[in-house]
Amino acid sequence: MREISNSILRLPNTHVVYRSDSGDFRVAAEGIKYANGIARHGDWVYVASCGDPGVHIYKIGKGSELVFQGRIIYKGSVPDNISVDPLTGQIYSTGFLKIVETLKYFGEPSLNTTTTAGTRVMRLTQRADPQQGFDTESLLVDSGLLMPTATVAAVQRRNGTQRLLVGCVMCNHLVACDSVV
Repeated sequence: MREISNSILRLPNTHVVYRSDSGDFRVAAEGIKYANGIARHGDWVYVASCGDPGVHIYKIGKGSELVFQGRIIYKGSVPDNISVDPLTGQIYSTGFLKIVETLKYFGEPSLNTTTTAGTRVMRLTQRADPQQGFDTESLLVDSGLLMPTATVAAVQRRNGTQRLLVGCVMCNHLVACDSVV
């Protein structure tokens, strides 16, 4: 997976840019291979990387600098967007299982290749000691028949009901999972 995204796709290195209250911009983190999703929770910033599949973890330091804390490496999927549950701090991430099939579809939707692309939704939970990393679990793994190209997952809480909403980039529906939150 890593070889495909780095050599064939030639995804660029990207940066996280910080905007101060005064309106000034500066690079806060650099060299992330195709950053595609960013979320913040408290003093933590999480950046999804498609080119080097995983999530980069930063702690906000003095002067709002981002201090790299490590990475969660994805095996078997390429992450798309990420969101953070504001109540628990858990990270929800979507990912493509077969990136080449996904890219074929993005290039020519009439090929209808997404039924074989597949998608995964993961939940990342920080351990009690942040230096010990995260526990990861797959909440939804689909071959592409239900959710061909999931691009975002977010927690919804309403009227005592909690559910995970999963949106799709190349289809006209979303999936609501009531039992995984």
